[in-house]
Amino acid sequence: MRAAIATLAIGADYQGAYARIFRPSVERYAARHGYDLLLFDRYLGPAAFHDPLFAYVMKLLLPAQEAVQGYERLLVLDVDIMVHRETPPFHKLEIGDGIGAVDEWSQPSRAERQAIQRAKGWDLVLRDYYARAGLVLDSDTMLNSGMFVCSPARHAAFFRDMAERRFPARRSHPADFHQYEQAVFNYELQTAGLVHLLPRACCPAPRRASSDFAAFWRFARRALCFI
Repeated sequence: MRAAIATLAIGADYQGAYARIFRPSVERYAARHGYDLLLFDRYLGPAAFHDPLFAYVMKLLLPAQEAVQGYERLLVLDVDIMVHRETPPFHKLEIGDGIGAVDEWSQPSRAERQAIQRAKGWDLVLRDYYARAGLVLDSDTMLNSGMFVCSPARHAAFFRDMAERRFPARRSHPADFHQYEQAVFNYELQTAGLVHLLPRACCPAPRRASSDFAAFWRFARRALCFI
């Protein structure tokens, strides 16, 4: 099975941080399992969306790019994710006809997630989270869009259609409302019935520094490190 990892890094700051901090772990993982690593360094899609306002949503167009169409399986990975050395091959994860993603709302546990949300002053009810993006979704799942697995041949049209319908509405939200991308990702996958939940341990989300977590994925953000 031909498989690749696709990441989007726009701008010198992101590209520099990726090369220095994150890319080495991704390259080692790709080399171990024979994956190609594809780095996209410019805006995608129509020129109307070539604006920093759309930087966070732009990765949703990666499965529709011509450069990935020859791959049977694609891992779309945020630019600020480090891959743990024990991460297994993603192409062996079962996703059927769906798109593989993890439920961030249950990380590290549902009770602990609620405590995190409360401490940060974030939404405690997912319905409110989606409503802030102008979406009506009654769900107890919040997929983490920082890592997902798909099949370009099967899902390119789905992501292209999502972008055409949802990108324009990004202009109606504040520039710092970065949650729009993840809310849209959730709404579209969940309402289309395309969600295939990956193992809980795959989630790139805040977790305790504890041996209780045999994590598939560990990640580091600029401000937070969980390696």
